[in-house]
Formats: sequence, structure tokens, C-alpha cells
Amino acid sequence: MGKGNTLVLLGKNNYLDALIAYNQASKIRPKDYQVWYNRGILLSQHLKRQGEAIESFDKAIQLRDNFHPAWLGKGIALTEIARYQPVLAAFDQAIKRQPQDPFIWANRGDTLTELKRYREARDSYPIHLG
Repeated sequence: MGKGNTLVLLGKNNYLDALIAYNQASKIRPKDYQVWYNRGILLSQHLKRQGEAIESFDKAIQLRDNFHPAWLGKGIALTEIARYQPVLAAFDQAIKRQPQDPFIWANRGDTLTELKRYREARDSYPIHLG
């Protein structure tokens, strides 16, 4: 996993090698939620392979349900493919685990705006956490 993390930091010319490293780490440590989460981040944010990213986030969630970054990552990946109802469910799960994170609330507000649920969107933006 450390090799994958380092390759990600080295930039885009190393992303495929980072994926290979994460894949190897997932074989060595299949029950390590962090491996699956890091793999999901790479796939979603850098390689734009949202389907595979969602599968990785789901595996991380299966292994550690209370890890809110995996729920957030899943929501963001779902946003990229415009699946807004599941996005909202993922963000709600993230909020359930980390209710004070304004980034989750802001993403939830954006999703509700896409769904044209404007009043709910307004109430989701972080200012209400004040």
C-alpha cells in the first residue's frame, strides 16, 4: 500500500503502477479497508474509472462501515456518473458517521440542488452547522 501511495504522489505517469500496487496489496491484505479506500480514491479521482472505484469503496465500507471517508468517496464517484439518488444515500451515511464535516454537507447540498430539491439543499449547506 505504501508503494501505491508513493506512486500516486509522484503523479499521473505513475497512476497505473499505483493501481497495480494497490491490487497487490488487496491480495496480501484483503481485509484492510484502507487498501480498498485508497484504491477507490485512485480509481475515482485520478483514473476516472467510477464503476471500479465504487466497487472499491463498497469493499472498504463492507470491512469498516463506520469509516465515513469511504461513504463520501462513494458519493463523489456516484456524482461523476450522475446517479443522484444513490449519491444522496451515500452522503447521508457519511453524515450519520461524521455529522460535523462541512464538506459532506456541502456535497449533499449540491446533490439536492441537482435533484431540484432546493429547500433541502439550502438547509444542507454548512452554514447551518454554525
